[in-house]
Order: sequence, then C-alpha cells, then structure tokens
Amino acid sequence: QGYVIAVAGKLSKTADAFRTVVEEHGGLFREKVRGNVNMLVASEAEVKKMSCKVAQAAELNISVVREDWIWKTIEVGHAVTMEDNTEVFFRLQTNKAQPSGARSSSSGQAAFQTKQVQQPLKGYGIAVAGMLSKTAADFRKIVEENGGLFCEKIRHNVDMLVAEEAEWKAMSGKVAQAARLNI
Repeated sequence: QGYVIAVAGKLSKTADAFRTVVEEHGGLFREKVRGNVNMLVASEAEVKKMSCKVAQAAELNISVVREDWIWKTIEVGHAVTMEDNTEVFFRLQTNKAQPSGARSSSSGQAAFQTKQVQQPLKGYGIAVAGMLSKTAADFRKIVEENGGLFCEKIRHNVDMLVAEEAEWKAMSGKVAQAARLNI
C-alpha cells in the first residue's frame, strides 16, 4: 500500500496483470519510470543488460526488485525491505562518469564544486530515428551528458523521439511505433 510500481522485462505475468495486482493491494502502477515511482520490478535479463527502465531507476535512486518482492510483500502484509529480505533486491553496479563539475579528491571520492550541474533531460527517455544532423552516438552522448537516458528501441519508457521530417511524413519504423504508444 502506498507504493508506486513500474515493471520491466519478461515476468511471470503481463504488465496489465501486474497493474491489477498492485492496484488491488493499494498501490499505484506506472508504465514509465519517473521520480514518483518507488519500486521497479524487473527481470534478471533487464538488469543484466541495464535496460533503459533499469538505468532510469538507477539514475533516480529507485529500488529495483525481483518479482518475488511483490509476492512476499502481499504475503506478509507490508512492504518487504532490504533488511527483511535482501534476495528480492537487485544491487545495481553503475559505471557513471563523473559530472563535468566534479573533480577527484585525494581520497578518491568525488568532490563537487559549489556550482550546480544543470541536467535538463534528467529522467527523460529519448530515442532518435532517421538521418539527422548528428549520428546516434553523438545524440547518445548529448542526451546522457544532459541527464537523459538514450533508448535504442521505442517502448513505453521513451518520452521523446527526435526524427527527421521525412520519417514523420512517412510514419515509418520508429515514428509509427511512437505514434502507437502516444509518444
């Protein structure tokens, strides 16, 4: 109760079935990983490949848990915490580069300057389509440097699609998929 939950990957039930279970037990279900989500239920495969949803959860400090977390939480009648059962939580290893405003201290810890680093794309999943003025690798770098998450495929976790005009007019490939998902 009181949890806002999203799911990622191939689990034992569909996303709609999870929505029903979560809502029946007083939680809220979200298709996208945003700051208001406090648990991401993910498959092992999604965590291993650090999918866009898992990366978003890591970026936003959202707990990523195995499917068992839901069933154990329902069984005991309250949210299972890491202290209760560490096996249902994933421990994410991130290899984030230091922000441009960071410098290393002698202890190896990141020491930040007082200037706040702007991240205008933080929490947004962004994909690209077509022949643009920059390569996909360049767009990935720009998106990630500005706090966003670059997504290769068009799924529910994509918020924006950057595409050339011809792609939009033809409604082909990624643009058609984005339209079907109301992106």
